[in-house]
Amino acid sequence: MSTIAGAKWCGFSMKQYKHLECKKQGDTHTCSNGHTFVWCEDENGETNDHPVCSGVSAYPTWFQEQDGAYVMDHEGYKEEE
Repeated sequence: MSTIAGAKWCGFSMKQYKHLECKKQGDTHTCSNGHTFVWCEDENGETNDHPVCSGVSAYPTWFQEQDGAYVMDHEGYKEEE
């Protein structure tokens, strides 16, 4: 499964979150297809210290976990997921 980095001020991140039917469960956001969604920035630009948030230049950005590290898989909105 993927981990998606998003920003609450970004329209494409909000659209991706809704498209994937993500919901908050405790401290995480889980999507209907098993992906995890991480809000890297809130509405005011305050940042999250989650590892996927480091160095993200576009939202949403998709990551795959490989050998304990997050590797960027795709930058931008994905329609097919």
